[in-house]
Amino acid sequence: TQLVGSLIAIFAMLLPPVTATTSSKALAARATKVTAEVLLSITQYYCGSSKTLQINVYNSQLERSRADMDGMSTDLNSSWWEFFDWGTAGVVRNLMNDKFKLLKDIQRRMVVMQTCVLREDFGDSHRIAMQDMKDPMMKVVKKVNECILTCTLCTADGNFSQEEVSKIEKQGTDIRAALVELSSTWRNVRGDVKHALSTQMRAEGFFLVELSTVGRMVADFTEEITVTEKRPKPKPLGWDAIKATISPEKLKKPDFRNFVLRNWISLMLAWW
Repeated sequence: TQLVGSLIAIFAMLLPPVTATTSSKALAARATKVTAEVLLSITQYYCGSSKTLQINVYNSQLERSRADMDGMSTDLNSSWWEFFDWGTAGVVRNLMNDKFKLLKDIQRRMVVMQTCVLREDFGDSHRIAMQDMKDPMMKVVKKVNECILTCTLCTADGNFSQEEVSKIEKQGTDIRAALVELSSTWRNVRGDVKHALSTQMRAEGFFLVELSTVGRMVADFTEEITVTEKRPKPKPLGWDAIKATISPEKLKKPDFRNFVLRNWISLMLAWW
């Protein structure tokens, strides 16, 4: 009975309650939603004609999203122990990890965009430029937001139907097309290339660089789902997890064997 009890205790420790995976999915959905909302709000604000106190609301929203991201990172690390990256759970966790990195990168870019917004005086040159730039800028933001929300939903179960893959692939293509339109419009508005870093249009230039970078990052992320060769595979992930958990090389080391033996004895005595 004691031996069976000790075995069950060890087995129970290796299979903790499945809470971290569920929590990481919920935090990913919330962080994605907030990121999309703030990106849209900041861009709309920047395309406006005057300063308002609303920018402070966007700052607080971004701060709360960062807290969610910290929790998501912890849960993603803990979720490895729930399934050891075996099967579709491994696909989900690895895609969620990549999605986490993507959201962190987007938020870093948004910090620069916020800085541009805070320093903008909304003078005549800005208002004139935004008359032509607003539509292509909002188009990029709309395509990016649609894509990151779709990717979050599709990566939640680790299975991708042909319909989902086709939808995400189209969204990635739409983002790239919107970026081309944005770049072309900006060149026309900016005029001669020597005006690229002019004091009048410098903030606008930096804002558009960061917005374009966000678009490219999201478009590149879609390939991890739509391109089969780039997508995490269940079997290799599971096998790597087993090799990482049960390492014959570690068992060859006397110190590691002694560590295992001491812990086994302590568990046996605890159940005695």
